[in-house]
Amino acid sequence: MLSSETEQKVRQHLRLAKGLLETAVVGLESSEFDERNALSRAYYAMFHACCAWLACKYGIVRKLKHFELLDEMHRRRGRKFGDFVRDMRGMREASDYREEWKPQRRVTEDRLAKVESALGRLEVDGEINSMTSTELENVIRAKLGSSGLLQVVDEFKSQFLEFPEGFFVELVLTDGAKLVDVERIGREVRESLRKENIDLDVIVRAIWTVKEVGGPRPPADSSGNLQLGRWRVPVTLASGGLTQQVEVDVLYSVVLDLKNRIAGKGWSETSAIKEVVREFIEMELSLGGESYWDPIRDPKQEINGNALSYLFINTPVAQTLGIQS
Repeated sequence: MLSSETEQKVRQHLRLAKGLLETAVVGLESSEFDERNALSRAYYAMFHACCAWLACKYGIVRKLKHFELLDEMHRRRGRKFGDFVRDMRGMREASDYREEWKPQRRVTEDRLAKVESALGRLEVDGEINSMTSTELENVIRAKLGSSGLLQVVDEFKSQFLEFPEGFFVELVLTDGAKLVDVERIGREVRESLRKENIDLDVIVRAIWTVKEVGGPRPPADSSGNLQLGRWRVPVTLASGGLTQQVEVDVLYSVVLDLKNRIAGKGWSETSAIKEVVREFIEMELSLGGESYWDPIRDPKQEINGNALSYLFINTPVAQTLGIQS
């Protein structure tokens, strides 16, 4: 993993490389001086891209002279690539210093295309990430804003994280009715970054609240036959303008354990089961990141003995029911 100092150097060089290359443009109306300037800018774009690659791959962050860079690229990247950098340096010197030299349009266009291709190969080979998490956040916020969706994003719970292998973004929404729209924007940004060889993992989830917990009943199979060994509890969730029905199966061993624990505590079996189910669902909904629960894609849950023990230890449900965990 790169040190913060090296990573900063890599980003600085890449910013210059890409910025300079964007100015290295020739068209039908370009003059001799436009071509001279484009070739000069293209070489310096190449220079900074090579500096970024050397820093990323070999930790070379010292300021390199032109001949030192050529030596390093010949030695570490190979003769063919090093010769190309030397050729671009020669084109830059001719463009800047030789008054008798005249650029040739086809040669100029060929060199500019090769520099752009070379920059892409250096980024891929060095696994150089040219974007920061802050820049990515700004891109996503701009797209959400232009689509009228930024107001449904919880800025405190959403996160934009950067890792050596790429980015992880979690967008947390206050309205589940907007999930599809925000997921579409997430896919668009991911595909756009993929073209720049930047990996992005996006999770879009909603903030759900428990609206109602129904009474437990024995579940039935598709033929209407009752299934033994468990109770099924219906739960209604709400997120903004969207509601979602989920079902929680409580194993009968859990029901018996709970029944023994609440004896003499003033709780009915039904009320206690509903309280445990509510606490269980709220705990599941509180999880974020890659471990989050999506009640739309996975509307069924189960409470077994291990889950009940975890609830008693890590939530206030045992205290609520007045029992010892």
